Amino acid sequence: MKKIDPKNKTCIYLDQFVVSNLISDEDDLWLEIKNLLEVSHANNKIFCPLSIEHILETAKKSLENAIEHDEYFRKLSDNYIFQ
Repeated sequence: MKKIDPKNKTCIYLDQFVVSNLISDEDDLWLEIKNLLEVSHANNKIFCPLSIEHILETAKKSLENAIEHDEYFRKLSDNYIFQ
């Protein structure tokens, strides 16, 4: 397993409420937050591990919506998940 040096990256926990708002693209504030997260992730400054709650809450969504949420969140997670 690849180790992340905490001196170089910040771990940010995103709950399902946040991920849903990031995906919705309906609010200027959430669009700005999404942009900041994506830029920081692209610059290797942050990672946002998945959580068990994400998996459970995403399972309740329609298949199309669940896939959209999961793909976006996995991109920011660097394939890490909280134990």
